[in-house]
Amino acid sequence: NILKKLIYILTLMVFGMVHSQENKVSDCALQTENEKWKLEFSKTDSKSEQIELIKRKLVWDSIYKETKPVINTAHGRINGHEDENGNYCGCKILFLLVPQGKGEFYELNLNSRPHLLEVIKSLNKENIKRIFYMLENDNNALGPTGRCGIIKLTTTDEELIKRIKNVLQQ
Repeated sequence: NILKKLIYILTLMVFGMVHSQENKVSDCALQTENEKWKLEFSKTDSKSEQIELIKRKLVWDSIYKETKPVINTAHGRINGHEDENGNYCGCKILFLLVPQGKGEFYELNLNSRPHLLEVIKSLNKENIKRIFYMLENDNNALGPTGRCGIIKLTTTDEELIKRIKNVLQQ
């Protein structure tokens, strides 16, 4: 009889914790905004307009802070984000600047690198050669870091590459 009560109480506690986590995510606008942004981005054919959407998204997403703890794996970083009210928001789209043929990349994340704002503002159709995007993480193809999608901006612009390297060394 006591065992049944204990199981019942534990079940209620687990259900309550799971349910409260679901409510917290629904209290946050990040995933809704991600879906709206992905739809708008995928309908845009102009590279200039895509770059402007990316720049606005990067600034908008900076209001969501990384949750702790962050778990580092061999395949990337597992983390979530929260809004200014402490609501759990899930993941953000991963944005990368990739110098063509250099075998390197730079994550464009204003939370961990706020000094990148000037570099992000300078992105345009002349210094971005190609935009690759995968906005759905089918079969975990993007790993844990890109689970909400990935945007890769490829550049051959040596001045842009030099600028981002200088900013990151500060």
